[in-house]
Amino acid sequence: MKRLFALSVAIILVLLSVWGCSPDRIASNGSIGDVASGGSSRWEFLSPLDPIFYGVDTFIGDIVGRETLIAWIEQFQSPGKLKGRDMMELTIVNAVKELKVPREDFIRANKDITYTDEQIEAIYSGDVGKTNRAFVSRYAFLHGDKVYTADWLASRSAKHYQREGISEEALMAYLARIDIEEFKDEVLAIRGALHKARGVNSVSGQAQLSRTEALAPYSIEYYGLDSFLINGLLEEDSLNRWLDQFVIRLNKGKRATSSCTVANLVKELGIPKQLFDRANAEAGTVYSPAQVDAIYAGDDALLNRNFVNRYALLVTDRIYPAEWFYPRDISDYKKAGITVEMLEEYLKKIAGVQVLQREYEWLLSAVVKMKQ
Repeated sequence: MKRLFALSVAIILVLLSVWGCSPDRIASNGSIGDVASGGSSRWEFLSPLDPIFYGVDTFIGDIVGRETLIAWIEQFQSPGKLKGRDMMELTIVNAVKELKVPREDFIRANKDITYTDEQIEAIYSGDVGKTNRAFVSRYAFLHGDKVYTADWLASRSAKHYQREGISEEALMAYLARIDIEEFKDEVLAIRGALHKARGVNSVSGQAQLSRTEALAPYSIEYYGLDSFLINGLLEEDSLNRWLDQFVIRLNKGKRATSSCTVANLVKELGIPKQLFDRANAEAGTVYSPAQVDAIYAGDDALLNRNFVNRYALLVTDRIYPAEWFYPRDISDYKKAGITVEMLEEYLKKIAGVQVLQREYEWLLSAVVKMKQ
């Protein structure tokens, strides 16, 4: 079945305009480039429900009348009308309910093509939990009847997960499912939050090293937020407003997940270092004194030195993760001031790391060429 084209184009244009912005840069003195974020696909990846839930099929117009359907659609925001009803409410459920579409007519027009029986049952049930289960996005996390998006989970701490009754085991299974390029920032943030909350004896601490983690510029301690930050250290309303910046569903001007860091949090919410030190100590010293100094210094070079990933190369305070080297060639390495001796030492660090085998073999070949 075809979606109403005018509606689909309007939604796409607005989504591109508000969510396709340039991503923030990571702290690397410009040596690594942009964090993977933004772009037209982010809405699909970070939507709680399947795209089929949003918008209206043309057959609804056949049932209620095309003019009636168009009039209903015109109440919503569009590229030429930013004032209006939130387009997130332009859903098949609202269309059916508000336009009073008879169920029998809907089933007949659907012809078992667009919506499944489970989805039709959910549409007419008025049950939010049933709707969530029937339409949950394949990239979202379903816990009970509630849907959690990757960007929401990435901008929360393990304490938030605990409040929602979400187990670490369930989250680790979810991370294994979304551990792809498009979710690397979210995966790192969630793994980091779990790691810092539970330590090396947790499931996340014992989990096999993922390629995403091995390719990250920073160590896992850099990513994700700490549970101790919400245990009375911050006023919860102001904290939640800050966290919601990173969730598309809650903020159409979404900031990149890569900017949801403890360094940005303490700076932007003005957490005194003395309070942070005390909370850090009470939590079991999540950060070393040098790392705390780096967090408060506002110096990218200092952050790089104290949080560099063990599987990345640090050269004059610039971080080069393993993925930077492939498929670059010798001339790029020389321009960056990377010598053959540096590469030989770096190869020792990543030797035997299965998820970096491709990068290891590539660099080994480069070292041979550099010595010729």
